[in-house]
Amino acid sequence: MRRVHPELRVLAALVLAACGGDGQTFTDAGVDASRDAPAAPSGMLPGAIPLAMTDCGATGETTFTVTNNGTADLTYALALSDAAFTVTPASGTIVAGAATTFTVTVTVPADATAGQALTATLTATTNLPGSPHAVPITVTPRGAHITVTPPSVGFGQVEAGTTSAASTVAIANTGNAPATVAIAAPGGAFNRTFGTSGSTVIAGGDSAAAAFTYAPTGIGDDSGAAALTITGAHCGVVPTSIPLTGTGAVTGGVLVQNTPVAFGARACGSSASTATISLVNTAAIAAQFTATLLTDADGDHLRYTVSPASGSVPANDTVTLTITRTQIALPFQPRAVDATLRINVDLPTSTDTDVAVTQTLTGPFLAATPTSQDFGYAALGGARTGPVTISNTGNAAATLQATVTAPFSFALPAMVASGASGSGTMTFEPTALGTETATATITAPGACSGPVTFTFTAGNGPYVSNIYTYGAAADCPVGATISGPIDFTNGGNQALTMSCADLGTNDFAAQFTPGGAGPGSSGQVDVTVATGTPIRAGAATTTLRCTTNEQLGNTYDLDFTRSIWGADLALSATAPLDFTCGVAERRPYTITSAATSTHAEFVMPTEVLVMPLGHDFTQLLLGPGSSYENSVTTYGGGSAWAPFQARSRGPGRGDGVGSDPCDAPLPPGAIVFTGEVGIEAGSGTDVCSVTPSSLEVVLRKGGVSPE
Repeated sequence: MRRVHPELRVLAALVLAACGGDGQTFTDAGVDASRDAPAAPSGMLPGAIPLAMTDCGATGETTFTVTNNGTADLTYALALSDAAFTVTPASGTIVAGAATTFTVTVTVPADATAGQALTATLTATTNLPGSPHAVPITVTPRGAHITVTPPSVGFGQVEAGTTSAASTVAIANTGNAPATVAIAAPGGAFNRTFGTSGSTVIAGGDSAAAAFTYAPTGIGDDSGAAALTITGAHCGVVPTSIPLTGTGAVTGGVLVQNTPVAFGARACGSSASTATISLVNTAAIAAQFTATLLTDADGDHLRYTVSPASGSVPANDTVTLTITRTQIALPFQPRAVDATLRINVDLPTSTDTDVAVTQTLTGPFLAATPTSQDFGYAALGGARTGPVTISNTGNAAATLQATVTAPFSFALPAMVASGASGSGTMTFEPTALGTETATATITAPGACSGPVTFTFTAGNGPYVSNIYTYGAAADCPVGATISGPIDFTNGGNQALTMSCADLGTNDFAAQFTPGGAGPGSSGQVDVTVATGTPIRAGAATTTLRCTTNEQLGNTYDLDFTRSIWGADLALSATAPLDFTCGVAERRPYTITSAATSTHAEFVMPTEVLVMPLGHDFTQLLLGPGSSYENSVTTYGGGSAWAPFQARSRGPGRGDGVGSDPCDAPLPPGAIVFTGEVGIEAGSGTDVCSVTPSSLEVVLRKGGVSPE
């Protein structure tokens, strides 16, 4: 692998043509710095890619076209920081003079916030100067967002046979599109009044009131619900019903009405708000009362106040108590914040009444890892990128918003769902050499956590500007190991160290000597690899991973090739080289150079034979994958060949020099001589192996077939 920062010698010329109603046209042109400049591609992505407003839960798209007006192919690989966004094609090549149209698609999450733009980053890795290129893509979610306040209606104690006062519920649309809201009749002891026959259209930013009454016909608890139906695009949680409760009561005491107190979902940071309950004295005498928020383990009773906390309710009269939910300071982990309000009345017929006071604080709660990053050194035109994880432990989705200044940037998911985390990147792209420091923040509208703050430092450290290896190579014969370096250059301003490990599965048994280099200098890691057992000619590759002391991007995977130059020779015979005295015959054998041999070798066959055995062979240059045939023969004569026994190039196992082995006093078929044919040691110097080392030649006493 080689990483070299290109010279910025060729200026780009680009035409980006829009396709469809959402497209845009971008043009940038320049001139070549030299007529003799090498062939180069030409192209550029747009500075930003906006999509049209899209309904929550729906899909939108736009296109752009890139024309390569350069003189070489333009290669690209595109990645997006949020899975809701896609781009096709995601990778490929634009040949010189051709164009490619890209389609950007987004599926807006159903729980997105209407009107809050979602931003993702498209990162394009190309063979153009300044790669990678970061391009923001934005889309604004569209839809209604219907809220119900309070989310439920509690009438409390109402005298049986009477009808309560109307309780009003606000049906608000905080979105940016209209929706039709229908509230079904709840039935039973409850009634509703809303719009025209229970339905109305609510525009974005508007609201409508629904009124509910309770008419108990007997003593005891009643409950019901009014179903909600919302028609039209909707963003966020869709309310489906309004729960209703009430209790039919007898007269003669103090009735506690408009309970329980439900403040519903409240955004983190929202200001204080109030609700009221009524103490209705149906007795003929005044009643004294106290209203006390009971202490709970979470201290949630301190989030509310009640006024008045005590007093008198005149006979046949009503006193209103105001319950205030106080503003909760941030940061605060969003959750249900509930308390119990106890009403005590001193009339003989009255008992304590406990009133539930509830709210749910809602919003995202953000955290990030890491929040401090030293990017180290980066060359001009280069970049350093590190990972960042954003987690949301809140109870609402987070629409991420980053505040960061160049030369630092984020590439983040547009949203992080409740209880989930998202992965992004933070990048340093220097425009000048020197130390850089900055702070940045990531937040989300309505976050309960407050902004997450980051501290960035960059500009100092080692930097691998070039790294490569040619592997290790040697000519046969070789020892048990061979060596080769990994060379690198330190383009940074601090000392660089490097160590490596073998990730491969080959029999390399690699050993390493770590290396280093000062600023602006070169160094190497020495790699020693085993030549294998048995040693064979050819090339094999493993993957090495080298790690440096750079702050980011400090691992480099390289292919390391072990090359053993030479030839592997093989001996073979279609039939055993087995001969009989007195029988004239010829038996062939073959010498083959393996296809993995790296070059041709001069082959000199050799033998250990005695007469009447003869060796017919050729000495030649044998190339990889080639073979040729030699032979061993025996002559029909007998003792006439004994004087030629000394022709043997090695010791035989006959009856002795100067005698014919066929004259040995042995029974027919007995072995009178064992020899061999093989490869002369004086053959080419780059023979790595001969398999087998030789072929056995056998001579038997005549009279019985050796078969």
